[in-house]
Amino acid sequence: VGDTMMWVAHNWAGLVAFDTKGRYDTYPFSPSAPNSNANYRIIPSLSRILVCPGGKQTTNANIGLSANINIFRDNHWDALQGTAKDTLMDLIDVAVDPLDSTHWMAASWGNGIIEIQHDSIINVYNESNTNHVLTPYKSTNFRSLRTGGVAFDLEGNLWATNSLNANSLAVRHTDGTWKGFNTESMVARAEVDKIIYDSIHGYKLFAGSANKIFVHDGESKQSFIDPNYGSKMSTIAVNCMVQDQSGDIWIGTNKGIKVIYDLYKAFERGGRGEQS
Repeated sequence: VGDTMMWVAHNWAGLVAFDTKGRYDTYPFSPSAPNSNANYRIIPSLSRILVCPGGKQTTNANIGLSANINIFRDNHWDALQGTAKDTLMDLIDVAVDPLDSTHWMAASWGNGIIEIQHDSIINVYNESNTNHVLTPYKSTNFRSLRTGGVAFDLEGNLWATNSLNANSLAVRHTDGTWKGFNTESMVARAEVDKIIYDSIHGYKLFAGSANKIFVHDGESKQSFIDPNYGSKMSTIAVNCMVQDQSGDIWIGTNKGIKVIYDLYKAFERGGRGEQS
């Protein structure tokens, strides 16, 4: 303060004050803010906003950001605690357990499913501890467990996508057991990185690089919805999905919003799905 302080704007440290009166001590100042400018997916949850700062390139390659979640609550930004996050990468989705709001599951594009309790990573699920339900994508010597989307159902079971594999849909039951669903005939080992749980009918809806929304009943029925079927506006990408309180599915596309009003018909028309 006064003539003894030098104020410096720093590229990554923010605002720094130097005490120039013999000591040259530094005092960093920074507002409460996320610890990363990367924002891949935003998830509102009760009195919190969860932001996944991971990501992937258009070629599906990792960006390589350390696994983290930015948490906005009580008008303040926090992040995951501990050093476990430093060995993982690219969290691109997170789901909050409806039975315990301090318990979250996050999808890592490369490392599998990350379990979080009280803002700390407590477990990592991959092929070694899921009875090989979560299976990595393999090419020569390259291996990457690309789980792209996670969603809890109302009973607390976790549903997750597993990209570029025959079993692109998986579930972790509340008793800790895992089960995979062979979707190759419908999904064809495509990239899948978005999933939502339909709270009205119990369906699981997931999507990825293909311009389709895949629907699974969690047992044996599977179908897909073509966002251009019955729509006057032709689009080429499904960017996001959400269900409103009436059960309608709102789809964010490359040209705007489309809506599925009659999801209950998803398994009619020979599995083609219904109009959007």
